[in-house]
Amino acid sequence: MRIHIIAFGHYGKWGDIGTFTHSEHNEFMESLHVALVLVAVGIALLPYLRRRRLIGQHSPPGPRGLPVLGNLFQLQGDIWMQSTKWKQQYGDLVFLNVVGQPILVLNSLRVAVDLLDRRSDIYSDRPKNIVTRDMLCGGRNMVLMDYHARYKNLRRVMNAGLTKPASLNYHAFRSREAISLVRAFLQHPNDWKMHVDNSLIHLTLSILYGLPETPEEREYAMIKVKEFVDLLSYAGQPGNYLVQYFQWMKYIPRGIARWKDELMACYEGTSTFFQLMYKNGWSGHFTDTTSYQNMSKTIHEEQDRHGLDDIDASWLMGTLYFAASETTAAQLSWLIIAMKKYPDVQQKAQRELDHVIGRNRIPDASDIENLPYLQAIVKELFRWATGAPIGVPHCAAQDDWYNGYFIPKGTVVIVNIWAMHIDKEVYGNDAEEFDPSRFLDKEGRISIPSNLVNDTKSDGHSGFGFGKRACPGRNVAEDSLHMFALYILWALKIEPKRTEDGKPIVISPSDYHSTGVVLHPAPYRCNFSLRFPDVEVMLDSAQ
Repeated sequence: MRIHIIAFGHYGKWGDIGTFTHSEHNEFMESLHVALVLVAVGIALLPYLRRRRLIGQHSPPGPRGLPVLGNLFQLQGDIWMQSTKWKQQYGDLVFLNVVGQPILVLNSLRVAVDLLDRRSDIYSDRPKNIVTRDMLCGGRNMVLMDYHARYKNLRRVMNAGLTKPASLNYHAFRSREAISLVRAFLQHPNDWKMHVDNSLIHLTLSILYGLPETPEEREYAMIKVKEFVDLLSYAGQPGNYLVQYFQWMKYIPRGIARWKDELMACYEGTSTFFQLMYKNGWSGHFTDTTSYQNMSKTIHEEQDRHGLDDIDASWLMGTLYFAASETTAAQLSWLIIAMKKYPDVQQKAQRELDHVIGRNRIPDASDIENLPYLQAIVKELFRWATGAPIGVPHCAAQDDWYNGYFIPKGTVVIVNIWAMHIDKEVYGNDAEEFDPSRFLDKEGRISIPSNLVNDTKSDGHSGFGFGKRACPGRNVAEDSLHMFALYILWALKIEPKRTEDGKPIVISPSDYHSTGVVLHPAPYRCNFSLRFPDVEVMLDSAQ
């Protein structure tokens, strides 16, 4: 049997293109079917191919990576240090690719303000981190959530306990811990870093829950949070869990994946612990709760109005716990280092303290507003010793263009705050030195240099982050550091240990150890001594 085929010709007329046998017809139809499928696939791939072309041709510069794996192995270790080196070669924007995941590093204040502040609607999401966000935190860690309705609701509730007026309610906790820390420095100076860490954990426990009544409860709380923070910091470092890049691994059964069992067990135990702490805090179980307001009571009062269940409320408090205690402890530790390294700064601060407070009474929180040099020390501390050098990464919620570069949706945006804080074009040739006077005018009043002020920034540093994801606890952190600096510098003279030939041993912000997210000073001993004999008597009377 032969089949006559008529087709539409090149010139718009029907024409005879020949006759075929039945088998030839089947072959023709199969070929036509394959051709149509290929055309359909090609059309479907056009957007993908176009995006690949845009990414390939219009991405910011960056280091060359390996096939498939991309820059995976170049992101090991201290990303902020490596990215600062890349800045010299590639500029303010550095583009990376990790197993197909686009990553953009921002190395200057200018580009960070342009993207994260002025385009915050685009850059307020978080990366889809399977390990830290989903497994370790069960999707309940507010810091790691996308910028959606649930996050906004949680932040509104959190803000009730973090406003400037609310922060003033915690001054009694701060003064108590500051006095205890001064005493600990005098009694066991070689363990000063441990005292700082414990003091900030106690303070955070007090502010959030009321300080637990017994030493056993305090010790248990400290251990639980440290375990969780250590694992969270480790899990957040690129390359430590391959499931972040090979996402099929998340379907491996928990029973045969030890790493998965460890993460899920940690989430379950941490969630139970947070719920217990929250209940004990708002219900009055802890002794200080009956005397002072704490955040658990504030959040519990707001909980029903905002539709939060107990688990979300407890994780809100828990998130604040591990976010606040370690970062503030790191900053306070760097204050001790700065005072040892720059004795002239310490002496100038103490002259101001003697002038405003004198040596006949104990300091009070109300003194801080009359101590501009002390305030400048804290501002400079946030800049000089960047506690969290890359903060928490952002994520692009949609495609974007910036200065001719294409930034695809889903790009992970890493903010290199470390590089911004040592930028000589912004802070001058002495950017790596600790100099509080950069935040004072000629009359000695707090003043932010004009080149550090714009329509989005007025702090003079970038330590609190950017855009709609800026740190909500900045008031509490600043007030706490002011209080500790006030008591420590009023009461103590801080000096470095010396070598056998009498030379002082000092370190700098480049001498650190990292938990993966937060930088702490390297182990280092120093000497603490009373500035005048009546200090101990007045501290005793204050307690």
